[in-house]
Order: sequence, then structure tokens, then C-alpha cells
Amino acid sequence: MFCPSCGGQNAVDQKFCRSCGMNLEETASSMLEQFPSGAVNALDRQEKALERFGALAFGGFWVVDGAAVVALIYVI
Repeated sequence: MFCPSCGGQNAVDQKFCRSCGMNLEETASSMLEQFPSGAVNALDRQEKALERFGALAFGGFWVVDGAAVVALIYVI
């Protein structure tokens, strides 16, 4: 979502603009009213899929990091 005041890009769930500090709650609620219910559900599914992907990627990072530590300890 873009701020109507400064044009800065913000997440839909943010309450205030990161650039200018404008209150975005009313803007976000009016935007959600304009979407058909199917589009809102699709956006929710995409958001949840991205959260799962992020958690999986973050977990993979820790696995690789842990394997590197174990290999370093083994070498020493």
C-alpha cells in the first residue's frame, strides 16, 4: 500500500507510514472495502504462503549454519 500523503510504500497491516508518519488505519480499511471478497481471500492466502516460505527459508539457514559450526568443530 502506498501512503496517500507522501507516496511511500508500506505494508497493508502497518498503522503509520514509515516515511511521513501518517495514520494509515483508515486508508487500509477503505482499501479492503473496495476489494471483492475473493480478492481479499486470495491476498490472505498469498500472505500466509509467504510467511510459510520465510519460516522455511529461515529454518534452512539455521540448518546450514549449524552444519557449518559442526564441521568447523570437527576440523579443529
